[in-house]
Amino acid sequence: MADDVWEYFDQRRREHRDLSVAESDDFLFVAEEGSGGLRGQIFGVVTLSDDAFLSVHEVVLIEDGSAHREEYGYFLVINGAEIWGHERDPSHDPPVHCHGSDHRRYEARGPISFREAVEMAWKTSSIEAEYGPGELERVPSSFVE
Repeated sequence: MADDVWEYFDQRRREHRDLSVAESDDFLFVAEEGSGGLRGQIFGVVTLSDDAFLSVHEVVLIEDGSAHREEYGYFLVINGAEIWGHERDPSHDPPVHCHGSDHRRYEARGPISFREAVEMAWKTSSIEAEYGPGELERVPSSFVE
C-alpha cells in the first residue's frame, strides 16, 4: 500500500536494505511533474558485489492506495556482461518477457517483483562466483515456461 510515489520510494529503499543491495550514487527516485505524486520512475543500479549489479527501471502509478508498475526492467550484469533480464514493456509483444545473455526475448512465466529479481540475482551471482563464468545455462529455466 502506498498513498503516493514518495511512500512507494521509501518502501523500496527499505527493501534495498533488507535485500542487502546498495544503490548507486546516481540512483533516481523521481515523481512525474504534474502527477500530484501519483506517478513516478525509479532508475539506477543496485550493487550486489564488486562484480555484479542489477540495473533497475520502473514506471510506477499509484491507484487507490496501491502501487502498479506499468513498466519495469531488471537486468543482471556480472563482470560487465548481461546475464539475464526481466521486463514489462507495453511496446513489446508480449509485454511481460525475459531476456537471456544474448538479449533475445523469451516468454516469461508472468510478472516478476523487484524482490524476486534481486533474489534471482543473488542466486545467479553466487553460482557464477562459486563455479565461474559460463556455468549457467543461457536462459535459466526459472525464466521460461
